[in-house]
Amino acid sequence: MARIDAWREWIGKQPEITGTVYDDPCTTDGNIFESAIASARQWLATHGEDQVTAKLDYVEARDGVRSKVGYLTAALDGDFGAGQGEPAAPSERAVRLGRILDAARSRTPTQRDADKRLFLGTLDSSAARADFERHGWTSPINFDRISAFWEEMGVGD
Repeated sequence: MARIDAWREWIGKQPEITGTVYDDPCTTDGNIFESAIASARQWLATHGEDQVTAKLDYVEARDGVRSKVGYLTAALDGDFGAGQGEPAAPSERAVRLGRILDAARSRTPTQRDADKRLFLGTLDSSAARADFERHGWTSPINFDRISAFWEEMGVGD
């Protein structure tokens, strides 16, 4: 949870999020600030902490960036800064998530719907359900359960 608190602090300092409409990022109560926090959680789940930290350092070093959050998103998706030293190897978690997403994409729409319903039936808390409904198979809160579910389906390490 400390990582999310650090992200919350960094995101709260970005002018495109904390502009005049949202003077206090802690009181936006689910608006743009919380959306950015959800993006941060997804970045960590998808790319791993090391890669996100490296890209954050790259973005912070850039001059003239108007939207650091947007630039960070593009840097992660487009692998910006890879020419500067050794590109970061994907984390074990990112590799596993990639296999899960590939497996989910390879199924028919009917199978995907059945998989989601079956997985949702295994979740016992409303927070876990809400996070899965929002993020699907990339849900950071449910990552361990998602991994176990797909291992049972034959997609594992």
